[in-house]
Amino acid sequence: MFDPQAHQRRGMDLKDVIRGIDRAQKDAEQNLGVRSLLIMNFQRDASIETAELAFAEALNHRDKIVAIGLDNTEINNFPAKFADLFKRAKAEGFKLTSHCDLGQPNTIEHIRGCLEDLQVDRLDHGYHILEDERLVQLAMEKDLTFTACPTTDF
Repeated sequence: MFDPQAHQRRGMDLKDVIRGIDRAQKDAEQNLGVRSLLIMNFQRDASIETAELAFAEALNHRDKIVAIGLDNTEINNFPAKFADLFKRAKAEGFKLTSHCDLGQPNTIEHIRGCLEDLQVDRLDHGYHILEDERLVQLAMEKDLTFTACPTTDF
């Protein structure tokens, strides 16, 4: 996973960032036998305009980026802000994921937004989904994948 907006804020061109990551991936595969794929995350607390610019550049690197994600603070940054962008990413064939629910306020609404507004294939964390039976049912119907960190306190 990487956040292009963090690099773009520092004046770095996304193609240079991807070139560096690609070089590291090739070294890891050759020297360690470790193969990886890229998930490009948008930062919830950054503007939708910077996410749009990053997405436009991502389309030039479809051979390296397999998924689009969402991360960073959830406070006052609901998933709906990115719904159109995620819809376009899905139409382009990207897998969709989002970090969600690490002790944030309105956590159930954030989880709902990731499942319904973003139509994610995977939810990173999402521990509090168990508090809402309707969302649990929806996750089961979607055959949603979850990732979890065993050391996370929430």
